[in-house]
Amino acid sequence: LSALGQTLGRPETVQLGFDANKFNPQLRTLDRYGHLAEQGLLCSTPEPIARPRETFTSADAVIDTLTRRCNALMTRTDIYTAVDGTPLMAVLRFDNSGGKQFRPIHYSNGQWTLGDPPGPLPLFNLPGIASNAMADVLIVEGEKCAQRLIDNGYVATTSAHGANSATKTDWTPL
Repeated sequence: LSALGQTLGRPETVQLGFDANKFNPQLRTLDRYGHLAEQGLLCSTPEPIARPRETFTSADAVIDTLTRRCNALMTRTDIYTAVDGTPLMAVLRFDNSGGKQFRPIHYSNGQWTLGDPPGPLPLFNLPGIASNAMADVLIVEGEKCAQRLIDNGYVATTSAHGANSATKTDWTPL
């Protein structure tokens, strides 16, 4: 029923199409997770189960693991660093016959961890932005495009994960 309610665009409840009292006098309405929602009180959204993220002592160990899992070759690495050059996160690109996959990893406490870092994501090329404070900064989509501009003498940046994720980025350095 939950899947049916979501398919029909009814985000909170699904009314049963039969007299539920005949089968169970307590059953009136199910919320979108299939839980009993008695007397108009909907169950709250269940908290996601936090699973520990895998950590690795080196970026090479992460790359080896993801290469096996993705069954693909890593074809690009874009590292996001702090102003002082300390690595904050990286976006790894893997390609195989099925297409491309991007996997973020982040650096914390001397280890690389699968996934994005907590909080807002950093801008790409923070050292270049900081060292050219008076320069115009070109904002483009994608690390590949930003890096090409940087390699040709421009100050450029991008948000991680493309234009649809720009709201997850900390834009205050600009």
